[in-house]
Amino acid sequence: PGTTYGIFMSTTSASQYTTGANTYSDSNITIQCGAAVPAAFGTPIADRTWNGTVYYNLNASNSTLLTAISTGGSLSSPATDHVAMDMTAHAFSTNYDINAITFIQIGTISDASVTSVSLYRDNNTNGAVDGGDTQLATGSLTSGQVTFSGSPLQALAVGTPTRLLLAVNVAAGVSPGTSMQFRIASSGITWSGGTDLTTYPVTAGQWWVTNPNIPYHIYYKMNE
Repeated sequence: PGTTYGIFMSTTSASQYTTGANTYSDSNITIQCGAAVPAAFGTPIADRTWNGTVYYNLNASNSTLLTAISTGGSLSSPATDHVAMDMTAHAFSTNYDINAITFIQIGTISDASVTSVSLYRDNNTNGAVDGGDTQLATGSLTSGQVTFSGSPLQALAVGTPTRLLLAVNVAAGVSPGTSMQFRIASSGITWSGGTDLTTYPVTAGQWWVTNPNIPYHIYYKMNE
């Protein structure tokens, strides 16, 4: 108690920030935001607040946690292995298993337009489905839901976060403007044990079907 730590966070993509050195606190911790640098050990840029979420707990012994990266954006039609939800699962103090997960689709896209839904372990943690990943389960939406189960579905080791990807195949001809978004409700995960520290619902970003036939730029060639 009363100890102050300095934290440096590095990212390979452009950082999202708010101008100003803001301070955030609750009854347990205080976070004082201050500066950013364009690269490690670069010249500091004062008055920057990182836009993000800090998760913490006071006692993580014998517990589990699932978090999601809130990605979203444009969705092609058709699409193959589109990552609709990017998650990380943790076990603290004791190894635990995920035995079942139910995903709920809350966008406007129909079940028939999502031709398959698969859960992958992202072995190379690059956030994309590729040959280095392990497919844990696959299925289809029924009344906007799909449940994956196993014995276990995914084992979790202490100190080794496991990245999970929910990937979908989308049929051709889905109308532009159609949305897709997945969520896990509070009763949607079955753990083998421990105290679940997850904040529910766990919700992914929203995806929108775009029209690939509309070009971003139109060029005209004039007769000379």
